[in-house]
Amino acid sequence: MRALIVTAATGQGHVTAAGALAEALTDAGAQAKVLDAGENGAVRTGASLYNFFLRRPPSWMPVFYAGIEWFRVSDVAGRALRSWAAEVLERERPDIIVSVHPTVNQGVAGMLARESPRLPFAVVLTDLCPPFWRGWSEPRAALTTAPTESAAGELARWGTPRERIEVLGMPVAARFRRRATEPERRAARVELGLEADRFTLLINAGTAERATSVEVLEALGTASDLSGSIQVLFLAGRSAELARRAGAVRAAFPTRVLGWRGDVDRLLDAADAVFAKPGALTVAEALGKGVPLLLDAVHGVFPQERGGARWAAGENLAWLVGRPEQVARILRETPREEWLRRRELCAKALPGGAAEIGRRVLALA
Repeated sequence: MRALIVTAATGQGHVTAAGALAEALTDAGAQAKVLDAGENGAVRTGASLYNFFLRRPPSWMPVFYAGIEWFRVSDVAGRALRSWAAEVLERERPDIIVSVHPTVNQGVAGMLARESPRLPFAVVLTDLCPPFWRGWSEPRAALTTAPTESAAGELARWGTPRERIEVLGMPVAARFRRRATEPERRAARVELGLEADRFTLLINAGTAERATSVEVLEALGTASDLSGSIQVLFLAGRSAELARRAGAVRAAFPTRVLGWRGDVDRLLDAADAVFAKPGALTVAEALGKGVPLLLDAVHGVFPQERGGARWAAGENLAWLVGRPEQVARILRETPREEWLRRRELCAKALPGGAAEIGRRVLALA
């Protein structure tokens, strides 16, 4: 069985989802390949524009988002991408195609309707809750998986047949579905050069390289009453500038500044809470590990992430942080029992994962 997973490098979430699905399908006995649709020039240009806005304040993104939806770019792109999709079909000869990106769905489905109507096509939605891009709704897909009931409802309202939608959670890798034991969590902190028993906050700047991550660290550095009880892991990603700024923060508590890491699951094992942008995969990976979230809303939230952020806050899985100094207040005022309660809520919040989605996808072929 040859499975082709189509994605595009708009941020890191879609790429991470594709990798997790490929791993799950391989474990299930399939030959899985991830294809970056950015090999197509139009998709590559669109991805570059998206990533430009991703690294700007969230208040910029609504203009881009509204333009994409107003001009129904997913429909236009669908027609434009059919010939490229046919070339991919001829080259790769898959037994099933899976999309984890809204840009390509109409193009792939339209091509298959003409070239290979019996070849199964599945869409794996990687946004937690509406609002999200209309391109996620493709009525011709044999299966669309959704992470939540509200996401499934929105897909149905946009025309995807409800009987072809299944709520199977987010495509997160198996390592993010396993909760560490307390001895393992203590060991993870020690391995990272931290104290075994201190409350540990992971600050994740993400691929968006949010400057608010440093602002939170700076605000914590002035909270002298927390200096004896917390420690911070600061994940700067690929940004040398953020790493430099974080390293320059004077704080009385232990701080470890890290660059790009491929073992975020291990960092989450060490964390009691994580401050991050409310990207859907970031949220889902933390929830799978049972780690409560402090979601970065300091300068607003991107439109496609707003629904997921509100859902997480409404389910007591997360706090929405509107000001950097709010993080210190949350850490100061939240008792240990509440952290433990939220850890249990987080671990139960989303069903399934990449393995379950992979099994369901393979059943189509």
